[in-house]
Amino acid sequence: MRFRFGKVMMVLAIAGLITACNKAVDQQEPDKLVREGLHKLSTQDTKFNFSGEAKLQTEVPAENKDSQAQASSASEDLSPSLVPMKQYQNLLDLISKSFTVKYTGAVDLSQYKIEVIPEYHYEAKNILLSLKFPIQVDLSKLAVYIDSAALTNFSDTFAKEAMPSKYVGERYVKVAVPEDDIKRLPLSDLFKDLSKATDDSYASLDAKSFSSVNVDDFGKKINAKYQVKLTTNAKLTNKMTIVALDSLSKSLQQQGQEAASKNGQYQQQDYEVLKQYVDKLNMVYKNQLNNDGKLSQYMEKMPIIYDYYLDDKGRIIAVRNKIQIYTASKDFERNVYVIAESQIDYSAPKFTITPTDQNTLNITSQLVGVF
Repeated sequence: MRFRFGKVMMVLAIAGLITACNKAVDQQEPDKLVREGLHKLSTQDTKFNFSGEAKLQTEVPAENKDSQAQASSASEDLSPSLVPMKQYQNLLDLISKSFTVKYTGAVDLSQYKIEVIPEYHYEAKNILLSLKFPIQVDLSKLAVYIDSAALTNFSDTFAKEAMPSKYVGERYVKVAVPEDDIKRLPLSDLFKDLSKATDDSYASLDAKSFSSVNVDDFGKKINAKYQVKLTTNAKLTNKMTIVALDSLSKSLQQQGQEAASKNGQYQQQDYEVLKQYVDKLNMVYKNQLNNDGKLSQYMEKMPIIYDYYLDDKGRIIAVRNKIQIYTASKDFERNVYVIAESQIDYSAPKFTITPTDQNTLNITSQLVGVF
């Protein structure tokens, strides 16, 4: 009897613990729910696979549908100045119907490794094209490995005899920062601060930009328990990036000052060099907002909607985003959107590229002077 009673109490205790954890997640504000999900993604659940699809979508605004019908019935009277605009609309309509980018990939943040395999897919009447371009990034070595067979299968037919040094064959193409330069950069310290920098960027948004909504059909299909919608725009997203890079810059400066009083692996000047790279990148984003106000105004007119789907553990299991492209012309009778949908599978990452010195062709030296 005592054994049964103890067993029952243990089951109740476990059930109570699970309930308490679920309540803790349930009671979080929507912005905190997303920020906590991102924190888990970058510090705890750092190994996963992902898949998704991105595409262009065009639609005729409701206020333009009548005028478009009239224009199509009298297209021979179209003003010559509007012909290029109409041709551009037709091209975007074709792309939205026929072109998609599907992708799969794997991530192991503990090893600073990310792989993505985009598949460019075009399908229309009497034509079907598909192109895969696997890419793996090793952040610890600042190296990129590309399986370029989709392109080099053709170029190799000429290079094999005429330019043997540029013959790729079955090898991966590698572009990387020289190892001697990598040794002097405290990259591991930079990566450790990425989670905080990301959280700082999301914290910079107005909490009212986040809202909890009922889980939609897509969320139900993937067994999501929570759905949070973030409404923002390209300008605010740019500012988020600036906040994140500022955070990294300040952290590197602080670590450099601490390194000055220690005899560690890296010196203060090493942190300063990396900080300069971060600051230069940050200046690119800041200049976009200081471009006489024009670019900043355009970005403000590009709404972006993110939907975050989380499971009962508060982990992000999918993200959908919809970006409306700003079209400055009043004669452009289309709303244009870029829509992407990504799902995350928290299982052992499945990498397809396994680079070695023997199966890679380093083309870094060939690119010096090109960029």
